[in-house]
Parts: sequence; structure tokens; C-alpha cells
Amino acid sequence: MEGFESGVEVAVGQSDSKYDILCWAKTDGSNYDIYTYDLICELKKIEEKYGELEILQATYDSLELGLSRLPEDYSEFIYDLCGFCPDLRAQMFHEEEDLIEYIRENHSVPLWWD
Repeated sequence: MEGFESGVEVAVGQSDSKYDILCWAKTDGSNYDIYTYDLICELKKIEEKYGELEILQATYDSLELGLSRLPEDYSEFIYDLCGFCPDLRAQMFHEEEDLIEYIRENHSVPLWWD
């Protein structure tokens, strides 16, 4: 990992799994008793149900997931994400329509544990 004056960190490394970046960044939602391994398990469940995910960015308490396809049922998708990332609705997007618009425009979804 390399830090820059702008506060950006870049990690380059050989990996056997796309989820390794979460281990390197030690991404977790520890304030909700969700640790890196738990998070990886939850993301695999989401992937099985909604299609392949790409991890676009990861920090110790957040990540951005790229979606290979948009969900057919946004309400169900958001409900599933909020099951392990309550801050998605509690702090990030108070209105479901705002989150749906973000997902449609960006083909991604941010997750954050505060």
C-alpha cells in the first residue's frame, strides 16, 4: 500500500480472489459486529442472488460495489444490502428513491459502516 499527499492510498498485489482487497483494507462493520470474513460471506450471497459484483474501492469502513446487472427488484436488493449494512439507509440514503437513482446512474452501490 502506498499513501499519497492527497490522502489516497493505492494497493497493488497479486491476488487469488477479488475479495482479497477487503482483507488488505481490513474492511468491516465492526460497530455492527460484522467483520471482514462476515462481509465476504454476505457479498457472496448477494452475488449468488443478483449477479457478479466488482469491488471498485475498499477502505477500513466502506466499499463501492460495481454491479454486472441492475436488480429487477430494487426494494428487495436494498433490503438485502441493509441486512448487513444498516448505514446504507440510516445515514447514506434516507430515501429509497435516492439510492435507486444512484444505483441506476452509477451501476454501483456504496456501502459504509459508521
